[in-house]
Amino acid sequence: MAIALALLVALFAGVSDFLGGFSSRSMPAMAVSAAAHACGFVFTVAFALVIGGSPIWADLWWGTAAGVGSAVGLTAIYTGYARSTVAIVAPVAGVGSVCVPLLWAALDGDHLSSQGWAGVGLGVFAILLVSLSHGATQGSALKAVGYGLIGAIGLGFLLLAFSRSSDGSGIWIVAPSRLSGLAVLLVMLRLTHRSFTIQRSVLPTVVLVAALSSSANGAYAVATREGSLATVAVVASMFPAITVLMAWVVLKERIRSIQLTGIVVAMLAVGLIAAS
Repeated sequence: MAIALALLVALFAGVSDFLGGFSSRSMPAMAVSAAAHACGFVFTVAFALVIGGSPIWADLWWGTAAGVGSAVGLTAIYTGYARSTVAIVAPVAGVGSVCVPLLWAALDGDHLSSQGWAGVGLGVFAILLVSLSHGATQGSALKAVGYGLIGAIGLGFLLLAFSRSSDGSGIWIVAPSRLSGLAVLLVMLRLTHRSFTIQRSVLPTVVLVAALSSSANGAYAVATREGSLATVAVVASMFPAITVLMAWVVLKERIRSIQLTGIVVAMLAVGLIAAS
């Protein structure tokens, strides 16, 4: 059950991130992310009412903290997709984000086997491979890695926070994250003097992004209660495979051999950890 939900998280998150990044090519990434958070709150409350559950105060506090990570992480990823190479940003964000919940799991007693830690080491090596893009200048490749690492930190904290949901809380932990993330993004928009106006042509895509990301967050929160945090977090981090595949199919973005090797190594790392 936990693995199936984690795979669903990877699928929803991968498609959502691609669509969010695609929308950010015509609008500021912060505006897209803010709109997705606003719509996501509506979807989350609707889903939570249907699923049921009784949250405690700790769920609301962890959810609020998760929203900060969501705002920072998704904005960095969307910006990276719009301004650099998806095939670099996505794997860096995916492999990097899993390190935060893995470290917490290790400190909390959810220890990985030697095979699992080998997977973590392999994941770090994958980051190095995907950053060595011969198809881009050194500066643009480093910029893409930078966006990916910022996204990894934000999403990693989000993954950790959502894993702290209490038994019987349903997916209510996701609701406050949408509000706190929206608040952070509105402040960022204000400070950078950017408009929050959403183009009508982009609105359907933003609504779809909100529905997919809210579903992914809710499924992840439930999955971490059903299985090991380390296993669920790693399987969920397979979302870059979906994102890169969509970039290749939709945007015709070329995946060079060294990038492809890095992506394959990243997926192998995920498999090693999940099987440990």
